[in-house]
Amino acid sequence: MDNPIDSHTLQVLEFPKIISLLSDLAASDLGKGACRQIVPHTDVPRVQEALTRVSEMKYFIKVRGQLPLHNLKDISRFLHRAEPEGAFLMPRELLTIHTHLLASRLVRDLLNDERSINCSALRSTAQQITILPHVSDALTKSIDSDGQIQDSASSELARIRSSIHRLRNEIQSFLDKILHHPGHDHFFQEKIVTMRNNRYVIPLRAGFRNRIPGLVHDRSQNQATLFVEPLELVERNNRLHLLREQETAEEIKILQNLTTLIRHKTSILLKNQKCLGILDAIQAKASLSDLLEAREPELVDGPLIHLVNARHPLLTYQALSQSQQVHAQSVDSAPVIPVDLFLPPDCSVLLITGANMGGKTAALKTFGLLTLMAQAGLHIPVAEGSRLSVWEKIFADIGDEQNLEKNVSTFSSHVAQVNYILKHADSKSLLLIDEMGAGTDPESGAALALAVIETLKATKARLVATSHLNLLKVYAATRNDVMNASVELADRTFRPTYKLSYGIPGSSRAFETAARLGIDPEIIALAQSYLKEHDQRTLDLVKVLENKLRTIHSIKSDYESLLSSASHYEKVLAGLAKKVEDRRDAIHATMEKTARSLFREAETKLKQIVQSSSPSGGNPLADARQAITTLKSSLSASLGSSKERTIPDIPLNKGDYLTFGPGGKKGKIIFIDHTANKVEIEMDGMRLKASLDDLTRIRGIGPASDQKPPLPPAGHRLFPAFPADTPALLSQVNIVGLTVVEAMPLIEKAIDTALLYGKKEIRIIHGIGTGRLLEAVHSYLNQFQGIKKYYAADPRDGGAGTTIVEFET
Repeated sequence: MDNPIDSHTLQVLEFPKIISLLSDLAASDLGKGACRQIVPHTDVPRVQEALTRVSEMKYFIKVRGQLPLHNLKDISRFLHRAEPEGAFLMPRELLTIHTHLLASRLVRDLLNDERSINCSALRSTAQQITILPHVSDALTKSIDSDGQIQDSASSELARIRSSIHRLRNEIQSFLDKILHHPGHDHFFQEKIVTMRNNRYVIPLRAGFRNRIPGLVHDRSQNQATLFVEPLELVERNNRLHLLREQETAEEIKILQNLTTLIRHKTSILLKNQKCLGILDAIQAKASLSDLLEAREPELVDGPLIHLVNARHPLLTYQALSQSQQVHAQSVDSAPVIPVDLFLPPDCSVLLITGANMGGKTAALKTFGLLTLMAQAGLHIPVAEGSRLSVWEKIFADIGDEQNLEKNVSTFSSHVAQVNYILKHADSKSLLLIDEMGAGTDPESGAALALAVIETLKATKARLVATSHLNLLKVYAATRNDVMNASVELADRTFRPTYKLSYGIPGSSRAFETAARLGIDPEIIALAQSYLKEHDQRTLDLVKVLENKLRTIHSIKSDYESLLSSASHYEKVLAGLAKKVEDRRDAIHATMEKTARSLFREAETKLKQIVQSSSPSGGNPLADARQAITTLKSSLSASLGSSKERTIPDIPLNKGDYLTFGPGGKKGKIIFIDHTANKVEIEMDGMRLKASLDDLTRIRGIGPASDQKPPLPPAGHRLFPAFPADTPALLSQVNIVGLTVVEAMPLIEKAIDTALLYGKKEIRIIHGIGTGRLLEAVHSYLNQFQGIKKYYAADPRDGGAGTTIVEFET
């Protein structure tokens, strides 16, 4: 099969090893052969259909189990031998074809079953299988499970075999009489019937040759025993021989007829075999997907690779194999660490840098191998949300390809491969190059690498490359369409984590790696002294840039975490507010129900008292009823006012006097903002603000006059609708984490409430932070009337992060 992907790429990315692993999982020789034909494709619909079939097969196996494809062999050679007219296949060869026919029918029925409704792509493959019931029935009638021709193959064969059976029994009976004759006991070496030259004979001692006339067909090695066919048996043996020849001729005739049936269906049988092999290969793909804990990636238009928690499949399989092996001593196999592989659409070049042994080449190979696997219709070991493109060309230059026999150096080999890539790359190509610019002096190598990158960018190909060269790192940091990525190292040990950090160039850490591998510190110090000054500055610059970018990533991560927490707490607070509102309504309903119950109980008791008392003057019954009516009106009014928190029936006007607060303090309305639903009240020379929604209903309060305002009736005083313990709860306000704009309204409301309830002081908890919030709080307090003083709290009670505010009494 023609392979659209460069063969060199398949080799260096180890795709043949994946195919070998896959073929080992096939159930039959057909499946193994089909697996060996699998290659990556470049047609998107074809790739998508192949991936879908694997997903459907995983579902089918989970619901119905494996398809019956075991022990299927290639029948093409048998069909080729059956082509000549008059040729016939042997029974066991026919049995192999019969096994194919039975498997074809069973597989088709299983995939067309209504329980396989979610396997439309697999069903389309199964429907290409043609069932041949007349051929299958003929083989079932003629060949048994041991590969023998059955008597039922033809009536003539049944008649001949019946005659053979009768004649054989007759011969056996005749010879038994000779062997067990009382006078013949000493004639025979053994009393058995045997065959020589397809004729029944008896073993006669050589000394008694003339006692039983007959034909000698053979003698023992020591000449002591003769194998004699008695003369009376000759005619029967002749008839038996003729019957056997007739049997053979009839069997050949049957085999020829069966072979003719098969010859006429050769093309169908070959197509069926191909379908069975394909289905076995798909089943092997599903098994590999389960083994590697792989999944179907999403195919997207445009140049994109975004693989989440990607694992190298061969390393994953190796780790699984090691974990399953049983050893006398435990084997500690390193787990395969997943890595996020990302090549965004607007990125022409991804440059992976960082320390030696940090996983750069492994990441590059994972990039390429997973892409090849997906385009070959294989699931890949990634997490959900992974997406990638289908590339028409994939080129790779990875590893040390030095060839001493051909006098080719590593650098020469790389240059030759890069030159091949330059000639064939285009806008639909994915390029993977390991250690760009390596193999020669750094200055020349970096210059050549930059020239190659610029040339490849002009073709609009996508390049993923690894390098240690600082010039390339700086180039990536200064281009919008080129991205740096680095292999991570642990902060203190400098050991690789085998993960990638995007947007960050990585230093080679050659000295740290050498130290970790045991190089003498004095040698390392000497090496550092040999670095040119500008090289050292470049290294230092890369390290500084690396640290700053890591800090930015850390801040971004913290910010995203804070946003997530804020969203969570917002939902929690909304839930709490709903619970409070529901609880308030429930309390009101309970209070009203209880009060009305008390009304009925009181009325009943009063009626009983009135009825039991004798009048001593006046009208006690009328008096009692009047008292009950008054009591009910009073309690009903109280209940009504306790649950209403709306604007009064009588409109409030500027200048109206109000009495509010538990101390009965009086105030005058000096401003009403109906749009904002706010009211401003003057009390003891101070101005307080309140929301109309926070005020209870008021009755009987007229406009302002020179006289002192009357005291409203009990139960009709206006005050903010806070529970009785609210002043204690509002003795402090916490504005930590808020902006100035968010904090000021809370402080204003806290001060108004404290003044309303006669509080002597409150605490404002603002934290230290940058000091902007503290400055804004103090500036606000300087302008607020009624504040005696404010100061920082005791260190044990918040210190500079808390301000104590005292009010004038």
